[in-house]
Amino acid sequence: MVLDYSKFNNIVDSDDEEEEERRKEQEQRKAAAAIERSKQGAASSSQSKVKVDKPHDAKGSAWNMNSWHYEEQDLGKWGKRRLQELLKNRHECFFEHDGLELEFEFDLSPGKVEGDCWTHIRKGKKVVGFDYELSLRYSGALRSDSNKWLATGRVEYEFTVDDDDPSVQFTSDQSFPFHNKIKAAVLEHITARLQVFVSELRVRGGGSGQGFASGSTESRVQVGQYQKYDSGPDGVANLQKVARDRAEEGKESKAKHLHCPVPTH
Repeated sequence: MVLDYSKFNNIVDSDDEEEEERRKEQEQRKAAAAIERSKQGAASSSQSKVKVDKPHDAKGSAWNMNSWHYEEQDLGKWGKRRLQELLKNRHECFFEHDGLELEFEFDLSPGKVEGDCWTHIRKGKKVVGFDYELSLRYSGALRSDSNKWLATGRVEYEFTVDDDDPSVQFTSDQSFPFHNKIKAAVLEHITARLQVFVSELRVRGGGSGQGFASGSTESRVQVGQYQKYDSGPDGVANLQKVARDRAEEGKESKAKHLHCPVPTH
């Protein structure tokens, strides 16, 4: 008797179906990883360190004629709050190690944020400045096609405007053969967030041409200069009135001023 097995042709085994779904998911992850690595490779050279633009044209306060004199604004309170916001962040990236595709997703959280930031104007040019000591934690997971590992650690970062080679201490709580790639991924993300901070600092306090007088920051001036007061005996309005009165008195008096009471002719 000949058996007919054709009726079994359309039967799909559940294990085969699950395996096919896993295979498709792995292919999608690999494609996404390749795209992410290409993006990271294009940006790695520009994001290896925080870039600070050259001084640019800006306007100072009303008292600062032609924005020529030194005028500084303390933005420390804003800077600390903004850094805490920017550095509390989740990030996902991909890298490869010995042919193994790895997905790295981690949360970044700031601990210590100590320091100051400021902007100042002199000779019509605006300069930004900052000096911070940062302590951060990262906590996340590494995933391959079939495995998952916990990845945690901390970063000590000195963030200073005039330091082209910032001091960084990176410590991982685990030991991985791809430790350097984890370090590179975390530091690259921190650098990108700090670059956002510098860009925002650059446009504060007159960077948009609105003058340092705009905003609610504290203005500091160099010793020997003055601050503008609108009212009071030393206020601008009163001083302008005194100057006008003196000018009118000079017009009314035609007599020539003599240094001695005896006429010379």
